Amino acid sequence: MNNLKKWGRTAAVVGTMMILASGCSLPFSMATKTDFDNISSEQDNQDSIQNGQNSAKGDRKQSKKNSDSADQNKVEKSEEPPSTEKNSSDKPMLKETIKVTTDGTRIITNPASLLVCANKQRNLPADYIPQHLVIPDIRFIYGPNAHKPNMQIRKIAAQPIENLFHAANEADIHLFGVSGYRSYDYQVTVFARNVKEYGSEEEANQVSAHPGQSEHQTGLTMDVTAPSVDYRLTQKFGQTKAGKWLAAHAWKYGFIIRYPKGEHEITGYEYEPWHIRYVGKKAAKVIAEKDLTLEEYLSK
Repeated sequence: MNNLKKWGRTAAVVGTMMILASGCSLPFSMATKTDFDNISSEQDNQDSIQNGQNSAKGDRKQSKKNSDSADQNKVEKSEEPPSTEKNSSDKPMLKETIKVTTDGTRIITNPASLLVCANKQRNLPADYIPQHLVIPDIRFIYGPNAHKPNMQIRKIAAQPIENLFHAANEADIHLFGVSGYRSYDYQVTVFARNVKEYGSEEEANQVSAHPGQSEHQTGLTMDVTAPSVDYRLTQKFGQTKAGKWLAAHAWKYGFIIRYPKGEHEITGYEYEPWHIRYVGKKAAKVIAEKDLTLEEYLSK
């Protein structure tokens, strides 16, 4: 009973933090890029998050559920056409996948590519919406019955992230999904709110991506967290057992830590151990083995 009460209090605290935060659970002094979801804008968030944190026993049940449902989902997940990047020689080089508009904006020309690279110098088209978005069968902080747009990811990455979460369960690591796809319009709302809060676009850009510059719009990324950091998105996650396991094993399932420590000058963002990006197993293996950023991988 005491354990149940403890879980209840944890869920309540997380709910309160999510509702009060403007898309980020970190104080400004520790934030890296707050293009996190403004969960407070979703009316049913508080009710759904109260059941979001499962016990270790529940985690093992979820692990079994993921494993049992893998075969059923296999056909559905395969409906998205495979990536055209079959080997390293096919990878879309950065300089070849950009066009400059008359006003100087650099627009990405391959937004649907598995190896698309969005950052502060490379903007996704405002009208780009990835096809084949699904909600993967993984744990989310919102609870088992939630159904929110930001829980979506492209089908091509859905089975891999389910496999990743299943492997984490087997290693007694309990990961929770926080935020996947974010539309361009949603980014506009988040950035405007942060400009109002921090006083200028320059200050807001320290914690939030300009619309079109958020990798979440690709549908290939997911922010994850764990009970050990109170279900927050924080750099401390990288120091936990869960964060270290994720950094060491994500590549096996086609994911990379998109914003590694000490690579701000290249990626444009500070260290984000919670932000994983699907690039496929072949690219992820090379990036992990050679300790590269996505930008470096696509420049060589």
